[in-house]
Amino acid sequence: MPSQNQQTQATDACICHDLPTDGRHDLQFWGATWDDFTTLQHNELNHLRTYPKLLEDQIRIYKVLKGRFAESNSAITIDNVRAIFSVDPGNSFGIWEVPLTEESECLGFAVYPRLSFFNHHCSPNVNKERYGRGLAFVTTRSVRAGEELCISYGHAEGMGWRQRQKELREGWFFECSCGKCIVDMSTVDEGT
Repeated sequence: MPSQNQQTQATDACICHDLPTDGRHDLQFWGATWDDFTTLQHNELNHLRTYPKLLEDQIRIYKVLKGRFAESNSAITIDNVRAIFSVDPGNSFGIWEVPLTEESECLGFAVYPRLSFFNHHCSPNVNKERYGRGLAFVTTRSVRAGEELCISYGHAEGMGWRQRQKELREGWFFECSCGKCIVDMSTVDEGT
């Protein structure tokens, strides 16, 4: 999840390749730095309030890393380890078994700092797709220059408004106010 005032837009900075099968575009981003990583939205307090046991685990992990790399790596600091743990909850991407089906297993998680600048939308104009060991971001329709590129966090697009809000609040610590949610919320409020 991007921090405030940052978003991913369609620009020439995206490397676009035509996919011969259906004409969509494959967007690739690379070259992330530690600064890119640390500018991502931090969710430390929300995450630890939701899962208080994690603090013990994080302290234990820090001690193991510090002990193992004490002489060889001065980057293992409390601040750096806290930054990693606080950025992970709202910015990591699930690595799912392919082909992606209802029975697919989550194989792990990874944080791709530049890719985390995609905001969420319940009707995204970009889908995440895994190709072997790579992750591609593919537009679902034509996108104008300057238009914000959005993905769906989790699998929210197949859910009703209340379930989507619950999923996004519990998993990503925000209430969605995308165009689809505004329309769906007014429909729910009207009792239809």
